Amino acid sequence: MTDDVTKLVAELRQDHHNMRLLLDLIEREATLIYDDRSPDWDLLFDIMHYMTVYPDAVHHPKEDRLYAELRAVRPDMTAGFQRISVDHREIAEAGRKIRDGVEAISAGNMVDRKEIVADTLRYVNNLRSHMQWEELDLFRRCL
Repeated sequence: MTDDVTKLVAELRQDHHNMRLLLDLIEREATLIYDDRSPDWDLLFDIMHYMTVYPDAVHHPKEDRLYAELRAVRPDMTAGFQRISVDHREIAEAGRKIRDGVEAISAGNMVDRKEIVADTLRYVNNLRSHMQWEELDLFRRCL
């Protein structure tokens, strides 16, 4: 275990902590939509914009670097790595769909609120599950 790997895993865990906080806010806003109350559409859009930009621009390249290093040193410990890019792509697509729906609502377009709620809760659950898998399994393989 190198200091660089330890530092990288710590950064990734901090990112996950921050994303979990944002997922809590997303879930709260989805609950308001479900209850026919007024969510903070601007906040929800800003969070979804961040969640659809930051992971692919910053977080996932760090993970890719970490996993490439493990592949080079311990290829026997890379089982399941093919799932990572699939998960990242599906989560990103789901996030963009929610962001676009929120943007459409903010622009005054008709959007099925129940669909937004269902998509949002599915997104939150999938991302939480993915991050938990990374932290409990993949990150530990690297340390």
